[in-house]
Amino acid sequence: MRRKILTPEHAFAAAEWVVALGLIMLPMVMMVGSIAPWLARQTMGREISQEAARSLVLADDWQSGRVAAQQVADAIVANYGLSDEDWDFVAIRTEPEGATLTRGADVVVEIRVRVPALTIPGIGSVVEVWWHTRHVEHIDDFRSFP
Repeated sequence: MRRKILTPEHAFAAAEWVVALGLIMLPMVMMVGSIAPWLARQTMGREISQEAARSLVLADDWQSGRVAAQQVADAIVANYGLSDEDWDFVAIRTEPEGATLTRGADVVVEIRVRVPALTIPGIGSVVEVWWHTRHVEHIDDFRSFP
């Protein structure tokens, strides 16, 4: 059996392999690590807009509906373990404009949520963007108000 003599060109193959693997795997790990926070924040934003709109539609008047919508939103954000700086109401309005809570109107709730664009394992999010969502809830045509 003949042994192969290692030359200087062969000696760096292991180091090159480790560097090449790191350059391939690191971006993949960062991308996969970023997907879960994206989905969680988007789900939170949709849930806040839906539940806040539903709270407004079921309220007796606009003021109590706004308070109920804020309470529901605060509870959802607390469940996700986030702070008030991570989301914001963009608009809470009715269509047609100025209709308040009347039969046949639509309540529109728009939310924006801060989403980490890139997450590095062990460090956290590096870049963040705002993601917008909106939900429209129809006030029942046959609803009675107090």
